[in-house]
Amino acid sequence: LVVRYEYHAENFQGFVHLAAAVILLRHL
Repeated sequence: LVVRYEYHAENFQGFVHLAAAVILLRHL
């Protein structure tokens, strides 16, 4: 369960970074 939670947390962090990159690229 802990490993599964960490896996989802890592995926969420990656998704947030991807979304931030897309937003930054849109403003360029």
